[in-house]
Amino acid sequence: MAASDPEIRTDTNGRSVQDRLIEAAEELFCTRGFNDTSVRDIAAAADCNVASVNYYFGGKENLYREIWRRRLVQMRDSRLASIERVMSASDRPRLEDLLRSYATAFLEPLVGQAASCRFVNLMAREM
Repeated sequence: MAASDPEIRTDTNGRSVQDRLIEAAEELFCTRGFNDTSVRDIAAAADCNVASVNYYFGGKENLYREIWRRRLVQMRDSRLASIERVMSASDRPRLEDLLRSYATAFLEPLVGQAASCRFVNLMAREM
């Protein structure tokens, strides 16, 4: 099988190397911090070659930035979608409904799924 074959780039769950690296790195950065997480640790947790980090992201710093970029885009999109739902639900949306919708979208990552909680832990480490 050649290195460009898709089977090499995805695992049995269909996750790409990039996604596995991001998931593994996010978990490690949350528990150990940026400085105490090595590229070798990330690659091992993602079941990838060490060179994959440089190949796909150009290094550990860019991988870290990509984690932040993806999570912040998700948060932005979720908040905008919640506002859009309220605004399109009626001709004259109530301010209370709009604020409730936005607050819910803002707070869900703090209490939601494990991946979101990991990101909150990462934010706390940065603070």
